[in-house]
Amino acid sequence: MVIMLDASNQPRPDESAFDDRLRMKPDFQCVLHNRLAACPEESQVFYIVECKRLGTPDRADWVFNENYTRHGILRFREESHGYAKGFASGAMIGYLQSMQPGKVLNEVNNSALAAGLPAIDAPKKWKTGNVTRLTSQAIERSFPVTSFRLCHLWVDLRGSENKKGAKRVRA
Repeated sequence: MVIMLDASNQPRPDESAFDDRLRMKPDFQCVLHNRLAACPEESQVFYIVECKRLGTPDRADWVFNENYTRHGILRFREESHGYAKGFASGAMIGYLQSMQPGKVLNEVNNSALAAGLPAIDAPKKWKTGNVTRLTSQAIERSFPVTSFRLCHLWVDLRGSENKKGAKRVRA
């Protein structure tokens, strides 16, 4: 496996090298090699990961919980970004910096519903100071793969700035 940071979307065999989507840059792309693929064009599998901050925003014009949907989830659905085009799944990582996770999830879901996306179900238990896996979202897209699953992982960083030597993450 190869992990590419801040690299442009990779072209699909059936699209033009000048497609606008190829200028977009997901936060991470994990490249997996399938040695059993039927043809060379299918031998590489890309798993796309987008990351966003969650909690109380630092500025009034950049609302973290709303941006998780607007500048995160929607990049997997909208053809202009086309994240994970040609693949059945991808992931969002949320860095929970402040607020209670249930309140953050309510705000994220309000933005998702307003954008015509399904809500994300709350986990049975939030893992304080750790990673919580939320339910995967089924997202319909206008490009292949049309029935897409988006996995959500939230990393609880609340209180990390109080630990000796630790600093709050700034994105």
